[in-house]
Amino acid sequence: MTVNNPFIYDDSKVTKEQAKTIRYNNMKLLSVISNLKMLNTDDPNAFTKLSLLMPNQISRASNGTYMRNPENMDVTIFNKKIQALMRELAENRVYPEYRDPDTNKPLTARQIYFSSFFYQNMVSFYIGDTYKKEPTQWGDYKRTSLPIPDYIPSPKNSLGAALSLYAVGGNKIGLDLNRMLDTILISDGKGGFKLHLNNTFDTNNLLSDAVDYQIGILKENAIFKSLYLPKEKGLDDSERY
Repeated sequence: MTVNNPFIYDDSKVTKEQAKTIRYNNMKLLSVISNLKMLNTDDPNAFTKLSLLMPNQISRASNGTYMRNPENMDVTIFNKKIQALMRELAENRVYPEYRDPDTNKPLTARQIYFSSFFYQNMVSFYIGDTYKKEPTQWGDYKRTSLPIPDYIPSPKNSLGAALSLYAVGGNKIGLDLNRMLDTILISDGKGGFKLHLNNTFDTNNLLSDAVDYQIGILKENAIFKSLYLPKEKGLDDSERY
C-alpha cells in the first residue's frame, strides 16, 4: 500500500460504528458502479434500462440520497457527486473541451467517463486479479461445501459474498470512494458537479494501489477464505485469461 494514498480511507479517523456504515456505503456504491457499464453505448434508452434493472438504487443515486450518514458525519457532498455522475451519464451531453485524439470530435459525457482512469481501475476491481498475493479472478473462485452465513444475503458470486462479508465486519475500510470521484468530477460553481478528468500518471498509480488494497481486504477475510477457494495455483498468464 502506498503511504498516504488519498484514495485509501484513514481508518484511524473514524469510530467502529462509523467505519461499519462507511463499509456499507462502499458496498452499495460499488454495486451501482459495476452496473454503469450498461451505459457504455450510444443507445438513448440505456439509462432507462439501467433504472429498470435496479430501480431503487438508481432512483436514490439520482436524487442525492444514496449514501447513509455515518454517526456524526455528513455525506451530503458525497451524495451530490453521485447524483451529478448519474445526471451526466443519463443526459450524455457533449463536452467541447474534451476531444477524440484521432477525429478531433468533442467527447460525450459517457465517452469521458469510460476513458477515465477511475473507470479503468474499477474494472480491475471487478475482475479481481491484480492483487499479487492472490491473483485469482473473482469469476474463477470455487465454492466450498460450507454454508453461507445467515447474516449476509445469498450472494450471486464470490465478489458479492466478499462485499457482503466486508460490509458487516472487519477492521479496515479500504477505498475512499468520495475522494476517488474527485478524479472525474469538479465543482460546477453552482452547488453541483460536472465531469473533469484527472488522468495523470500519478493519479492512475494511486487509484491502482487503492484498488489492489481493497481487493486484498476482501480476499483476506477469513470467512470468505473458508467459503471460496482460488483456482489451481501455478498457471502462467497465458493460461489465466
